[in-house]
Amino acid sequence: MAKRLVLKKLPLPSPDNSTPPDMDGQSELLYVPVVDEPAAEYVTDKMNVPLDQACFCVVDVETTGMRAGTERVIEIGIVSMAPGKGSETYSSFVNPGKLIPGFITKITGIDDRMVRDAPYFGEIAAKVQSYFQNAIFVAHNSQFDYSFIRAEFQQAGMGNFQAVQLCTRRLASRLLPEIKSKSLRSIAEHLQIVNPAAHRALSDAQTTALALKKMIRIAVEKFQIASVKDLVELQYMPTARASKIFKAKKIGADLSGIPQKPGVYYYINRKKKVIYIGKAKSLRERLRSYLGPSAPRKAQKIVAAAAQLKIEPTNSELTALLTEAELIKRANPKHNVMLKDYNDKYFIRTSQSH
Repeated sequence: MAKRLVLKKLPLPSPDNSTPPDMDGQSELLYVPVVDEPAAEYVTDKMNVPLDQACFCVVDVETTGMRAGTERVIEIGIVSMAPGKGSETYSSFVNPGKLIPGFITKITGIDDRMVRDAPYFGEIAAKVQSYFQNAIFVAHNSQFDYSFIRAEFQQAGMGNFQAVQLCTRRLASRLLPEIKSKSLRSIAEHLQIVNPAAHRALSDAQTTALALKKMIRIAVEKFQIASVKDLVELQYMPTARASKIFKAKKIGADLSGIPQKPGVYYYINRKKKVIYIGKAKSLRERLRSYLGPSAPRKAQKIVAAAAQLKIEPTNSELTALLTEAELIKRANPKHNVMLKDYNDKYFIRTSQSH
């Protein structure tokens, strides 16, 4: 355990009227992350968990400053959200082993006297770590809280902490474009959530947890996300691209149930009109090609315009070819160019070679 510093013997700091930049009429702790670590770095089996079975650990920390490793945590609040178990909360003051700057006290209301007899982070590290087992790390401005938790674990001798991150500020940028500020206060007001003690760790964590629940419902409705992986990826995507990708996933969500057989497939728009008809030697493989990142531009355009996909397996590739030709002439789909003007007489030509 790190050497215990005796904070109570140090003199209290003189009042400090300096404050960081103001947001929405209130002081906010701002930071510029040195590295914005992509979620892909932490991909694990937990990413493929359905949303209704996922565990989330929502965290908020109050600190002595902005730089993790140099500054220290003074308060931590956790809301653990597990399926079938409801929410469990944990909070504690933390003795930082150093004086709390005046502007931090002005923002949080936490002063040296309040943390004087609090445990050092190393004394609660094991307890805190237990909440992160098999859970997604969630915070508002997650890189800030995550960097401080990692630094505190390292200084407590508990190794290199890593977790899948989910940032509610990033999610709000994708899901709530109508609100200008993405501060926790603005999001809470927009979603009609009351935060009784802003800039206190547990209250902010509870507010973030409620915002997460509401934004997950919006994400499911707007982008048809189904798994933790979908949600984590969403926070890093431009909104327009996210809409296209998740729509494609919805249309082809059950590719595993599509047979590897010849057949015909139909893309249908919201007006229930067939917009494209195609045939395939293997329906599953052909439809998979429409959904990948390297899909042809025409395929992407068709998927973007579609709301539904239907298939019709056939007993042979020849039958699929003939069925496609007949259906295109009948339906006259917008995105089909070939076969529209062919007549309805078919023949088979054979040849003999000697």
